[in-house]
Amino acid sequence: GKLLAYALTRQLEGYDEVVVDQLADTIAKDDYRIQTLVVGVVTSSTMSPILSDAAIALALVRKPHFEIGKQVKVVAEGAVRGATVSPLPFVSPADSKPE
Repeated sequence: GKLLAYALTRQLEGYDEVVVDQLADTIAKDDYRIQTLVVGVVTSSTMSPILSDAAIALALVRKPHFEIGKQVKVVAEGAVRGATVSPLPFVSPADSKPE
């Protein structure tokens, strides 16, 4: 629980118990290796005005998790959120020019 609280930058609440139990079950199945949970590190993130204020981020992701289209979980803004591995650039330069 302490590692999750650190990652979320907040204390754990009662509703976090389900997530903590899921994480504990997941790492127990893999001999309690932290690599089971940590597949990468977000190096920068922001909201994209071009993508209707969608959250975007750059991250260093371990093999085999960096396949385009792979679904991953990301700890951000005090919550665990779903994310999709996407190719760069997120938007083609032609799409980002004002009309």
